Amino acid sequence: MWGFIENPAGYLVEKADADTGWVYPVPEETRAYGFSQEMRHFVERFEDGAAPTETFEDGVVVNRILDACYRSMRTGRWEPVAPSGH
Repeated sequence: MWGFIENPAGYLVEKADADTGWVYPVPEETRAYGFSQEMRHFVERFEDGAAPTETFEDGVVVNRILDACYRSMRTGRWEPVAPSGH
């Protein structure tokens, strides 16, 4: 479903590339992007006294990849991903 917005209406959807013109609203955004499932997993693991499936180190790796992506966008070439411990 597409919608046309003439005047900015505030928050529309995460990662929206525009706030006017033709836009694509996402019904049930938290479910569509997995936030509800993510929070359910976290709470269930906490209740069970278990660690979440994703670890802090997993988050570090993802951020290193994102940093390389941003560098690549600036330089216009492939950029290395920083190894662990750097």
